[in-house]
Amino acid sequence: EKRPDYLPSYYQAALLFAELQDFENASKTFQAGIALAQAQQAAKALHELQSAYQNYLYENDLET
Repeated sequence: EKRPDYLPSYYQAALLFAELQDFENASKTFQAGIALAQAQQAAKALHELQSAYQNYLYENDLET
């Protein structure tokens, strides 16, 4: 919340929400991180977030 432009926090926060089974916040955090990575043109971070999000969806039997 204090640094919404700090991209690495989105990956870790989304994984924490997923671990806590807070699926709504995990999905929102992954999506916000993906949008920020696109805006910052951070290709590596974008790929990592997209891959982690797809794995998260698959492992938790969720749909986009």
